[in-house]
Parts: sequence; C-alpha cells; structure tokens
Amino acid sequence: MNRRSKIDKILLIYFILLIVVSLIVGKLFITGNEMGYSVIFFYIIFPISAFVTNFLSSLYGGLMKYLFTILYGVLGVAMPIIVFVGSGYNSISLYFGLIPAIPGFMIGTFIKMLKFKKYRNGNK
Repeated sequence: MNRRSKIDKILLIYFILLIVVSLIVGKLFITGNEMGYSVIFFYIIFPISAFVTNFLSSLYGGLMKYLFTILYGVLGVAMPIIVFVGSGYNSISLYFGLIPAIPGFMIGTFIKMLKFKKYRNGNK
C-alpha cells in the first residue's frame, strides 16, 4: 500500500465519521437546538472540513481527490434534507460543501503543480 492510498483511506474514514457524527447529533440531540446545530455543523464544520479534506487530498492523495469534491457537494445538499425532514432543497446548501471544496481542490492542485514543476526543473 503506497502513501497516496493511505491518505485517501484516512480522508475517506474521516468523511464517513463526519457524516455519522453529524447524523447522530442531528437526529438525537437537537430537539430545541436546531439553530445551534445548523450554525456549528453547516456553517463551521462542513465548510472547513470540505476545504481541508479536498486540499490534502489534491496535494497528497491519489484518485480520490476527484471524488471528495463531489462527495462534499452531495453532503452539503443531502444533510439538511436528512436532518431536518421536510425542509426540501435550498440552493444555499451548496455553500456547506461544494463551494468550500472547490477552492481547496484548486489550491492543493496548484501547489502540487508548482512542486512538480520545481522538482522537474531541478533535475535538468
């Protein structure tokens, strides 16, 4: 097992744990505290997690880097619908996962490209 697949597996496990924890907290503990749950998970934890996971995956990971961007986009749309049953789709839910994931992916890919270019030019 190489380093890239280890990083991808660690980030995938983190993603699954994030979903499980947010579902458990959302379904069991938010009675009367919906606003606090929304602020903490949807506006703080999910965007930061999407940015950092996609940044690390695009910088150090393998082929899962393309999947993480899509997964966080789906997570941002699906989690409000699952936790708050009957809320429906709202376009602002893209800001929870997809919008922070894209810059993380782009910045990580750009830094990786600069490192590869520096490495390649140093060997000539």
